[in-house]
This record gives sequence, C-alpha cells and structure tokens, in this order.
Amino acid sequence: MRPSLRLLVQEQFTAHRKLDQGNLNIDNIKKDFNRFGFELRMAQHDPANHARLADLRRLNEWRNIAAHHGAVPVAGVPTLATIRGWRDACDLLAASLDEIMYNQLRRILKRRPWVP
Repeated sequence: MRPSLRLLVQEQFTAHRKLDQGNLNIDNIKKDFNRFGFELRMAQHDPANHARLADLRRLNEWRNIAAHHGAVPVAGVPTLATIRGWRDACDLLAASLDEIMYNQLRRILKRRPWVP
C-alpha cells in the first residue's frame, strides 16, 4: 500500500469506534466489526461465550455503579473471585474474537493473516 494511503486506511479502523463511546458490550463490538463486513457469531463459535457475555454484562453493570456512584444492590458487592471470573471471561471472549477474525481473514485473504 502506498504510504500516503496507509495513514488514511489506519485511521478508518478506529474512526467512529463504538468502544470509544460506551461500555464494552457485544452490541458495540459487533457494530465496530460490522463496519468492515465481519460477522461476529460469538455463541456459534463457542457455546461457552453465552455465559461469558453474561459475565461481561454484569461487569458493565458494576462498572456503571462505580463510575456513576450508583446504589449498591441489596445482594452486596461482588467477591474477588467473582471479579476474577469476569476478568477470565473477558480474556476468553478476546481469544474467541481473535479466532473468529483469524478465520474470516484467512478466508478472505486465502492465506494466514498472522501466525496463531
């Protein structure tokens, strides 16, 4: 690619990114990737992603409580083990997303996009 176009193309990868405007959630992730024609079928890729996405939703709920000084639910605050579970769920969602993108790019490029 010509160097003069490279910066323009790179800027488009982050322009109007939903993840810069709101919480990290599956809808915002899908919107960002759909801009480039990529379909994210997280649950179909790995059935465990359904529970991981639920963990991500709960993480966002607590993030919003903390960020906006919201009322703590009657059930109380999450335990350290719960928070670590949310972190693990996010790590595994990221790995799943990486695999999905790898497979879609490999199909488009007809070669490995990177060494897995």
